[in-house]
Amino acid sequence: MKRFVIVVAGLVALAAGLGPVLHVYWSDHWGPDFNEAALAYDIGDYETAMDNYLPFAEDGTGKNNLIAMFNVALMYEKGQGVAQDNDTAEMWFMRAAELGHVESQNRLGHAYENGDWGTKDFDWALLWYGMAADQDDVSAQASLARMYLNSLQSDAPNPDHLPKAVIWLQRAVDGHDARSEAALAYLYETGNGVPLNPERAFKLYRRAAKQSIPFAQNKLANIYYAGELVPRDYTLARRYFTFAAEQQETAAQISLAQMYAWGEGTPRDLVKAYMWLSVADALGNPAAKARLMNVEQQMTPDQISTGDDLSRKCQGKTLMRC
Repeated sequence: MKRFVIVVAGLVALAAGLGPVLHVYWSDHWGPDFNEAALAYDIGDYETAMDNYLPFAEDGTGKNNLIAMFNVALMYEKGQGVAQDNDTAEMWFMRAAELGHVESQNRLGHAYENGDWGTKDFDWALLWYGMAADQDDVSAQASLARMYLNSLQSDAPNPDHLPKAVIWLQRAVDGHDARSEAALAYLYETGNGVPLNPERAFKLYRRAAKQSIPFAQNKLANIYYAGELVPRDYTLARRYFTFAAEQQETAAQISLAQMYAWGEGTPRDLVKAYMWLSVADALGNPAAKARLMNVEQQMTPDQISTGDDLSRKCQGKTLMRC
């Protein structure tokens, strides 16, 4: 078995160095081959990949044909093996999307939502996300919900968008999308678009927090800290504040700093409080600066110097294990 693995690895390495040769050999001897297209793409021989994918993209509506259309579109979008051309990429994405290819539908939705090709179009984004969502694609369902929710912040919000957002959030939650769980939890917490239901919100926040969604972790920490919906638990509050803080949730960083400054569920530690407030300030939370100055007034110069060192180290390792 080891010898077989070594031989295969050697062949792949050899193929990577013989891209141009393979390009000529495959074209002259075998013609288009779907599997060879994938191998050629993996080793960076994009011309061979395009030569093998394009005939499949141009002829047929089967699974491999749709995958080929999508890959041809990606290669035009990225300029791999061909000149970069967003118009041609869009054409191939649309051809595959119209035939039901979910990944192409999502790519079109994302492009029109964000203006990736120069033009934002809310309605077109909804159309393509909707086609994927109707095929039970959870990512598209979450994207639809997000778009409807974000539209409520516009200058002319459409009141019909909130119930639509709730419908798609619930569909995405049924598909175990963690961000949708956090968003739906917030609606239940505030009674916005759904009946006020703190207990339901707590359960959804807890599910999303376990999947490392920082907004949900911060919300869950606040629930344990307040001790109104569940018994107060400073240990769990600090744990979830820490999880969120390490993912750049600045509100959690400020709350965690407060727990250290006041010695809540942990020995009082002004240096760690100073460190987290410095991080939150560096990340642009306007509430951090005044609190930082207040903590600093209670510290010695040596403590401040230590706090500055810890803050730099913490940011240098992207806030993990601070």
